[in-house]
Amino acid sequence: MQYIIIKDGIVTEHGCGSTLPEGAQQVVDFPGVVGLPLAYYKDDWSMKSQAELIREGLESVPEGFRFDGEELVELTYEEKVAAGLEELPPGMKLEDGKLLPATDEELLAAGRITQEAYNERKRGAIAAELDALDARTVRPLRAILSGNGTDEDKFMLGSLEGEAIALRAKLAEFE
Repeated sequence: MQYIIIKDGIVTEHGCGSTLPEGAQQVVDFPGVVGLPLAYYKDDWSMKSQAELIREGLESVPEGFRFDGEELVELTYEEKVAAGLEELPPGMKLEDGKLLPATDEELLAAGRITQEAYNERKRGAIAAELDALDARTVRPLRAILSGNGTDEDKFMLGSLEGEAIALRAKLAEFE
C-alpha cells in the first residue's frame, strides 16, 4: 500500500509498505512531490495546475508570462519590451504595441544616439542625395557639352544645381 506522511502541512514522505506507519495517510496513487505543501494538491492528491496555484496566491505569474483566460501564455517580444524585460533592438521603437523603425530624431531625443552620431547620419544621408543628384546631371551635361543640348537640358541642369546648393547648405548645418 502507498502512503504519505504530512507534517506541518507539508508532504514529508511518500512510501510503500505492507503496514501503514504511525501518522501516515494511505493513498491510492500519489503523483505529487515530497516537500510541497498540501495546498498544492487536489482532494484526489493530483497536483493543481499552475494556473490554479497562481489564482490561489500560492505561486506568482512567472516573469515573461501572463494569463490569457485560463491559460498561462508567454508574453510576445513586443510585450516583453513594453514591460522592460527586453531591450529595444537598435534603431527601433515601440509604438501601439508594435516594433517599428525609429527616426534619427526619435533616437536622438530618447538618448539612444549621440548628437555626433546623429550629425554623422545626417551628413551621410545628404551626401547620398548629392551623389544621386550628380548622377542625374550626367545625361543633360553630356548633351550640352556635345552640342546637342536643348533648353530642357539646360533647365534640368539649373534645377538640379539648385537642389544641390540647398543640400550643401543643409550639409553645412551638420558640420
